[in-house]
Amino acid sequence: MKQVNLTLTGLFKNLGLCVFMVVLASAFAGNLNAQSAYGLPSLKSADQAASDLMNAYNAILPQAKQAGQGSQLMNTAELYLKMVDALTNRSDRNMDTYSVLISSIDVSRYNNLVVRNGNALNTDATIRNVLNTPEYQSMVAVIRQ
Repeated sequence: MKQVNLTLTGLFKNLGLCVFMVVLASAFAGNLNAQSAYGLPSLKSADQAASDLMNAYNAILPQAKQAGQGSQLMNTAELYLKMVDALTNRSDRNMDTYSVLISSIDVSRYNNLVVRNGNALNTDATIRNVLNTPEYQSMVAVIRQ
């Protein structure tokens, strides 16, 4: 049998290697954000995005009312208002605009865009499909930095 050398320096050396690997892995994981995962551009701060979306909502509301309920313009106006509400009433004030945008996606409204893999949902593909709708593209254009 092979003898194992259990010395204090060997233990710290191995522990240091483990800590280094964890720090390295967390650094790489920290760079995986919504921007790289879903192709989103750099977005404004949450407060600035809420202000800009409210201004855009007020600008398109008269045309949306003329177009009527269910029109793409009315859906865009409703999405702007929903996002303003999500940005101003976020549960954690440290949430950035990406987090609020991704967490406020209404999958029930866009149920025709949900991607399934058997009985499971493919969340990434569903989010990409919803973000590619004209309403979300318009909203991202308003809050793009």
